[in-house]
Amino acid sequence: MGEWDAVVDVSRTPSHVSRAVAAVPDAHWVFVSTINVYADNSSPAMEPLVDAITDDIDLADDPEAYGPMKVACEQTVLDGTTSSMIVRPGLIVGPDDASGRFSYWPERLARGGEVLAPGSPDDAVRVIDVRDLAARLLDAAGSADPRRLRRGRRDHADPRGCSTRWPRAWGRR
Repeated sequence: MGEWDAVVDVSRTPSHVSRAVAAVPDAHWVFVSTINVYADNSSPAMEPLVDAITDDIDLADDPEAYGPMKVACEQTVLDGTTSSMIVRPGLIVGPDDASGRFSYWPERLARGGEVLAPGSPDDAVRVIDVRDLAARLLDAAGSADPRRLRRGRRDHADPRGCSTRWPRAWGRR
């Protein structure tokens, strides 16, 4: 109902994104994806992408479907909107994160506990504070003045002209 200047979409469900894009194709879309779309996260080029899964998969049954469903959502946004920007953050952290997936480590270390961490010490961990991410997403959505948008424009850069290869483009906290 009515016109929308911008949409910030965080969905992981292809059917939800398809319906939303069909309803509001002329708004500037800022789609929050994930680094899980990359087939090889160790590649400096951060490519290729995993194969898309266009079906809605219950992640409780198949957690590995998360990245492929996000690829399908990205493709829907890119193909179905007048103007769009895809953002692929790493680990999003911040206050009130009930998952404990990030805060567990510093909290355990602060209590003097031992920590067995998988992976290599050389592995890059990309984190962004949810408050910083939210501010940047709103900036990106707000920069989409419909009078300035060219038909069919696709933003592959943030409002400051940086590459969307996240988080290198917008730095680390």
